[in-house]
Order: sequence, then structure tokens, then C-alpha cells
Amino acid sequence: MTIAESVADCATGGLRATPVHILLVEDNPADVRLVEEMLRCQGCLPFELVVAQDGQGAVARIVAQPPEVILLDLGLPDGQALETLLKIHAAAPGLPIVVLSANNDERLALQALQLGAQDFLVKWDTNGHLLSRAICYAIERKQLQDRLYHLAHHDPLTGLANRKHFYDRLRQCLAGASRNERLVACFFVDLVNFKEINDLYGHAAGDEVLRIVGRRLSHCVRITDAIGRLGGDEFALAVTDLTAGEAVTTVADKLIAAFQTPVHFEDRAIPIHASIGGRALLL
Repeated sequence: MTIAESVADCATGGLRATPVHILLVEDNPADVRLVEEMLRCQGCLPFELVVAQDGQGAVARIVAQPPEVILLDLGLPDGQALETLLKIHAAAPGLPIVVLSANNDERLALQALQLGAQDFLVKWDTNGHLLSRAICYAIERKQLQDRLYHLAHHDPLTGLANRKHFYDRLRQCLAGASRNERLVACFFVDLVNFKEINDLYGHAAGDEVLRIVGRRLSHCVRITDAIGRLGGDEFALAVTDLTAGEAVTTVADKLIAAFQTPVHFEDRAIPIHASIGGRALLL
């Protein structure tokens, strides 16, 4: 199913089984009721609506429970025009925002879109169908952006960070170590005789070996550490926030243990070996 077909199904009630978590930022009770009635009258988009009456309350709601989409009025007590949009977008840059405005101002609409809004609707010229469709499109565009970001920064075979993204993460790790005067342990792992695995067992088996090795190496580090596939059979890890050299040895022992068990592919056990090099840096 294409993205357009998915959105069309969403807008006609064919896709969503769970409610869409919507944050409505609106201080006018009459407009809150209008939005609720439009969504309920449409009857095809299950929703859970949470209301914040100003920008400050919206940010608090986002921190407590991030919504899937934000419906934002531009005329609020603590911010006028695009001020609240900037504030909310800065607090939650990844959340899709649909602006609900009382003014049919094309210049304002263009500015809102340039500042991060996904859509701009005029309250008095909107119905349940248009509002549901705008919500679905905003969510779908966000999902597409996330997928494109993941493809650009991750290895498609193992799901680990690719070379560029790993080195970006490594720079972040080094900067944090410099501030906190901690150790960073960098390890580089090359599979031994990986070409022979491909030749003897086939490329499908070789791909499975890379996937399994990636998962095993991921289990050797924490979520705050960095791990990536640099290309071919080369992997790299950066273990952060270490306080002593002994901790580096502990990590190295885990990496060695990851290669003690063969990889099982179909009815065969494929032995795997690696060359592991590393260095501990005190910044």
C-alpha cells in the first residue's frame, strides 16, 4: 500500500484502529467544542483529544505525554500570531503541527508553513472531513520524514548507524567525555575470513552473519554508547562515561565472548572470528 493510499484510508476510516492522540491548543471553549464536533461528526477518525489553553500549558502537556499531532490556534493569551508556533516547535521539533486560524491570511499561512507547521486551516472554512484529512496527512508526513532520516543514517542490513552517523555520534561522545573528564573506549571489529563465509555458505548466509554480529555487538553496549557498521565486515563501537581502565577490559571481554558461539543459518553452524582493536581515550 502506498503512502497516499494509507492516508486516504485514514481519512475515510479504513486504517486507524487505535485513537489518534491529539493536543488541541485553544483558549476559546466554543472553538474547542467546534473541533470536537467536527471530528465526532466525521465519525471515521477515532481520536483522543487533550486541550491546553496556552503555549505554556501545551509545552507541559507535550513533556508529560507527547501527542501524535498538535492542533494550534495562533491567538492565545501568552502568545500571538506565530510566537506560540515558534515556542512549541522549539520544544518539540519532531511533532507535526496543524494550525487552526481565525484569519484567512495567505501570507500568515505561508509563514506558518515555513516555520514548521504541516498545514494551515481556517476555522470557519473547515469541516470534519478536511480536519481529519489534515491530521492524517500531518502524521503520515512525519512518519515519512522519520523513515527517510533512518535510511540516511543507518545501515539497511543491520539497522546500526552507518559510517557517517557513527562518526557524528563519536564526536558527541568525545565532547561529553571532555566536559565530564571521563574515558571513552573506541573499538574496531573486523570479521576474519568473511569472504570465505560468503564463498562457502553463500551471500544469504553472509548477510545473516552480519545481522547476528550486529545484534550481539549491540548487546555489549548501553543505549548511551555508539555502535555502527562502517562498511563490509567492519564494525565500530564507542563506549562512553568510563571512569577506569578496568572498565575498558570488561567491555573487551564482552566483545570477545560475542564471537564464541557460531551463527546458525538454516541447518548449518557457521563459526565466526573477529579481529578486535581498541583504544581508551582520556580527554
